Amino acid sequence: MIAKITMKNVCIVLCVGFFCSVGLAQKYPCLPSNVKEDSVVSTGQTASPTGKMIIEKTTVAQSLKKLKAKCSHGKLVDGKRKPIVFYYLQGCWGNPPADYLEIMDRQREELSRLKSKNTVIQMTCNSSGMPTP
Repeated sequence: MIAKITMKNVCIVLCVGFFCSVGLAQKYPCLPSNVKEDSVVSTGQTASPTGKMIIEKTTVAQSLKKLKAKCSHGKLVDGKRKPIVFYYLQGCWGNPPADYLEIMDRQREELSRLKSKNTVIQMTCNSSGMPTP
């Protein structure tokens, strides 16, 4: 038995398809192009009840939700309307370069300057969470 295609059935299919695709849309369309909602912000290690080490990852989406972030006039702002910027940390070297102290000093200064006017989300340089040699 073949079902009769009616305008009502077509409308239901289109509406369901629309609402399903809305759920797949990015919640923060004003994110910078080099940052995705599933990008890893930080990692941590905890022990499971069996003693096995588990790597827990915090994503951009989780961090933004915690900050009550939203897009306002095409800009990403926190719940207090302070601009949000992303900063990719340096320093995950197995064997650091000769000038690593200068690199870390510049990073500290830049972070301090950014934090004076923005909410800064510091992006880990080790998104796997595995210890560096």
